[in-house]
Amino acid sequence: GGVLLPYTFNIPIEAGGSRGLYVTSNTSAVSLNYSNGTQEGALNASDANLEIFEGVGLEYPFTQGTGAFYTPRVWNGALGYVTPAQLAVPSTGSDVVDGLTFDVHALTATRLSGLSVRTATGPYDYSVYFRTESAAGVEADMNAWRLLGTYANRTGPTVALPFPQGISIPAGKTFGFYVTSPDAGALLASPATDAGVVGGADATIEVLSGTEVIGTFGGAGAPKMFDGELLKLQCQ
Repeated sequence: GGVLLPYTFNIPIEAGGSRGLYVTSNTSAVSLNYSNGTQEGALNASDANLEIFEGVGLEYPFTQGTGAFYTPRVWNGALGYVTPAQLAVPSTGSDVVDGLTFDVHALTATRLSGLSVRTATGPYDYSVYFRTESAAGVEADMNAWRLLGTYANRTGPTVALPFPQGISIPAGKTFGFYVTSPDAGALLASPATDAGVVGGADATIEVLSGTEVIGTFGGAGAPKMFDGELLKLQCQ
């Protein structure tokens, strides 16, 4: 029968990307069921989000050093995954900034898989930081932030910045985020009347305005609203 391997790993796949998976027992005495295929690399199964292709069979571990592959083989099983839903924050202007902070308040427990920002054409480099409290008041304190990811040579006008491990925000909590680039003119933001103003919301999260950050961790400037989309994971 089927054996459930719980979702304890995170393998982000951007649109158009591919990942190879190797499923194996940890002993040569236990085999996995399979079907004979038609050609390694041929499409075997798909839905609206993913395609699964035929592969090969091999003895544990990694052919037992023989280099012998049994091909083509079709993996027998089911793949659980999550896809992002978008919360777009309405754009009300195009102010150029060095960096930008904003807060995300979770109305219900929410897991974020990334964000996208509106930018000049590029290509530009970006970094994203977060903290488990509000971003207010720590714009110049590098020690108050944790790096989520760095992204090189991204081309606009909309740039996707995925979070490799995801970020879970408990219900009722507010997390701060900071997006920055060393390249002048790389980020666009909307003007805001003050920090802490709700700029976008749905049933699960609220996005609150923050401030422009001068340079990298150079201190707070004028109030600004994040201009882009947040990606939230939904189970499939």
